[in-house]
Amino acid sequence: MNYGAAAQNFFNYKTETPMNAWMSDELKAVGFDTSLIQALPEIDNNKLEGCNDDTVSKRGSSLTFVGNINQNVYFDIKDDVVTDAKVLYWTESEYKKLDKLTTANAHTADLVYDAANSASLKINCYRSVFEGVAAKDLRDAFVFAVCYKDAEGNEHYSTLFADGAHDYVRRVVTGTSKQTMKDLAKAFLMYHLAAEEHLLG
Repeated sequence: MNYGAAAQNFFNYKTETPMNAWMSDELKAVGFDTSLIQALPEIDNNKLEGCNDDTVSKRGSSLTFVGNINQNVYFDIKDDVVTDAKVLYWTESEYKKLDKLTTANAHTADLVYDAANSASLKINCYRSVFEGVAAKDLRDAFVFAVCYKDAEGNEHYSTLFADGAHDYVRRVVTGTSKQTMKDLAKAFLMYHLAAEEHLLG
């Protein structure tokens, strides 16, 4: 209910009838503390052979809440000709268990050219979407690498990157976002922690 009410305030939607209106002040208290935010895993590029390419950089990430929770990650690629582009990724728990990362034990996600940002930023921008992240799994960050072929058909593997919902909340709460966005991020994290506790015990 607190998460829903925070979303109403952020989107300025039916704010006169907040979803948590029936709750006591004690229940409305979000109880957020930055110590609840889990840090991203430490990256070891030696786990993925050949992942030493500096032509790819991670520009940022965001979360969207349209039906499902989707995590969007944004990349810049220096090469002008990019084919067979994709993202290889592992959940944080998988990454920690595996001694070596390979294409065989990776999940894959599409890498889509972002024409609008490419035109405005004057660099080749791409984005990837990790769709349908369950609330109970939001503690698990993603570790990923971008794989693509250049004009000559040479295959490139970027260095490893890490990103996750907890780090997104950290950036929003400690950054310059407006207060309603910070309140939404805090309520979102508490909603995740409640779902995790309920489902995982």
